[in-house]
Amino acid sequence: MKTARNMFCDARGFIGLTVMSLCLLTGFWATEAMATAQSRRVVTDSFSGYAIYGYDPVAYFTDHAAKRGKREYEFVWNGVSWLFETRANLEVFKADPDVYAPAYGGHGALAMARGYAAGCNPTVWALYGDRLFLFYTHTSRAAWAEAVEAHIRKSDEVWTVLEGTLSR
Repeated sequence: MKTARNMFCDARGFIGLTVMSLCLLTGFWATEAMATAQSRRVVTDSFSGYAIYGYDPVAYFTDHAAKRGKREYEFVWNGVSWLFETRANLEVFKADPDVYAPAYGGHGALAMARGYAAGCNPTVWALYGDRLFLFYTHTSRAAWAEAVEAHIRKSDEVWTVLEGTLSR
């Protein structure tokens, strides 16, 4: 005779097995949608799929501000959708995306200098030379600024190795 505890365990096991089976059948576990920002070459919003959470990469250079892009100004580059605040910014990016795309695919610059990919907060950024760097926190940006050249050198080395291991 089954006790209430045994019936609960059986029901829970059955439900878990059913969910796992459905996930395997639909390919849920293997979809790219499950990739986190840290496992992709370009940091993307996990809900919308937009690069750097839908912020306009050109606006950092032209307006010296983090500005959200608009869906009507969308451009797919390197397999990722980028949004722009204006048509002019979209056209500028199209002409030379490598100039405006953030360093390290938008991964946190200090984390990269420390040897790993981390997400970013697109409102925490810095322009240095002709490059855009994004950071996870204001504290990480301040720490990076204490030794900019050394951090960039190390980040460039790490990115060269790490980039090929990340999914598009």
